[in-house]
Amino acid sequence: MFSINNIILFLAALLGGLAVFLFKKENTKNLKLVLSFSGAYLFAITILHLMPDVYESGNKYTGLFVLLGFSFQIILEQFSEGIEHGHIHTHQHHQKNIFPNTKAIKCDFNDNNDIDNLINHIQDFNINALINNAYVGQAVNKHLHKTNASDFVNSFASNIAPLVSITNACVLFFRKNGGGKIISILSSFLDSTPPAGTAMYLTNKAVLLQLSKSWAAENIKYNISANCISPSFMLTDFTKDTDERIIEELVNNHPLKQLLDPIEVAKVVEMLIASSAHLNNQNIVINANA
Repeated sequence: MFSINNIILFLAALLGGLAVFLFKKENTKNLKLVLSFSGAYLFAITILHLMPDVYESGNKYTGLFVLLGFSFQIILEQFSEGIEHGHIHTHQHHQKNIFPNTKAIKCDFNDNNDIDNLINHIQDFNINALINNAYVGQAVNKHLHKTNASDFVNSFASNIAPLVSITNACVLFFRKNGGGKIISILSSFLDSTPPAGTAMYLTNKAVLLQLSKSWAAENIKYNISANCISPSFMLTDFTKDTDERIIEELVNNHPLKQLLDPIEVAKVVEMLIASSAHLNNQNIVINANA
């Protein structure tokens, strides 16, 4: 008969494998916890029981088989990218050819030299569209009654001022080249009741909305359009630290019972870039609740 350890060993491996099906894609934190438990249990069994028993047997090939197993895992990871132990490793050699036709310039919005350097390189890119998507800070921060005027001044200096400088430089370039597109990424919460703690973030987005309207009105005669996209909440690197309870509530309250995929926003961006200048001064809200 199986001992309790054998049963737990079997269940740990089984539940670890089934975890990817039991948890929703948005619930990655719980998935990682289950996989961590499964991996830790299997590791403990190996170190505390299996390895000592094997070495006590006196087999001279024991060390060789341990090294072979270790090497096999390294080889396996090159194909699976680590998914078998709960997360994916994206190695540098896998990344370098993902976007072969792109150029990247580091730009810290709190560093005027970086901003000037980016502006000086605009002509090198020969761009026909600008996407304003950067934000310095956190989406969920202090409640409004805990903020002061200097907080807003600093936030505008780190977000609005750089965007104005970069966008105006692009506008001049677009005018010389017969047209272009300005696309600003906002938030669907501008059109609904905002979550607590998002006043700073949404105020910046509201200012950007008004700026977009001015860019649209002042530049359409130069074949330059300006539009906005206001997506609902998405799981990205920017929002990955959001409280699990908030994410769960958003999913439960969503009519589709799932969060918006960033790919869907990218498709709207692609549509705006491909559209004519007749599509101008619009704010496209991507929110199934609307």
